[in-house]
Amino acid sequence: MIRSQTIHKATRIMLLTDPENLSAANARKRRLLALAPTRPGSPDASSRDGIIEQELHLLDTLLNSPLRRHTKSPTLWSHRRWLVTTFYDEVARASAAQAEQRQERKTAQFPAAPHTAGFTSLLRRELLVVARAGSLHPANYTAWDYARKLLRIVQSRSGGSSSSSNTAAAGAAAADVDGAVAFVHAWCRAHVSDVSGWAFLAHLLRAARSSGPKVAAQVLLITVDEAERYRYAGAAVWSFLRTAAAQPSLLCLTVEQRRALLERIGGLAAPATTEVCLEGGDGVGVLLSQTRQFRLAVQSNTAWTERFAQWEVR
Repeated sequence: MIRSQTIHKATRIMLLTDPENLSAANARKRRLLALAPTRPGSPDASSRDGIIEQELHLLDTLLNSPLRRHTKSPTLWSHRRWLVTTFYDEVARASAAQAEQRQERKTAQFPAAPHTAGFTSLLRRELLVVARAGSLHPANYTAWDYARKLLRIVQSRSGGSSSSSNTAAAGAAAADVDGAVAFVHAWCRAHVSDVSGWAFLAHLLRAARSSGPKVAAQVLLITVDEAERYRYAGAAVWSFLRTAAAQPSLLCLTVEQRRALLERIGGLAAPATTEVCLEGGDGVGVLLSQTRQFRLAVQSNTAWTERFAQWEVR
């Protein structure tokens, strides 16, 4: 019978050479499931945490490697999601220990690390891995889709606490979303052409509850200001603003402020259309059609703003 340690070493090499090797990923799952406390002969808690930390380090290395197949591998991201879901407490302890070590060394692993303050170490660690993979492989939908599922896992864990700690859990969940919005927005502003990152930011704004309107309005104002200042012409920022403006997330602004913001967003479509028309290409007709649809959406949002002006939060 092949020993567990031999399988562990062999599957590590197999995933390094082929990230879509399901047999190797499933073999590692079986080895990790043997660590469950209910299994006979399972290791103690400290040994189990160490093995889970080693698995996380392996996935960090593969998903954040310069190998393009690994950074967007559905098998590797699915394996990481299974690991977080199955061993949530162990992963949380490992993430907290890593955060303490990083703080003691006073070194940031990623340039955007200062924006990660305000949310749990588990979510911070996972979003750092996703952001790094998104930087290595632009428009990495698989990585940002993992971030969506991770957010649901973290929120469900926070919501599943006892009744005596519901208030604290709700506050921690709100801080998680607010911290994630600040981090992802900073990353998107550094990668303005990444449509997957902007789409996840729009998802985060919808997930925000208590401070959602204020956070969404602030994000929209900052993005519009920079889009006008730096003349963003890509479809990624345009699609994000169009999606975010269609959500009822601007109620913290006055009617005049909402109307002015929507008009500014609508005005951003004209420069992109002019540039494409001058350059030519097959997408001119499509972009012109999208521009007309976007202006109609802005007009519709303006009418919606006037209709629900009585909901204004002053």
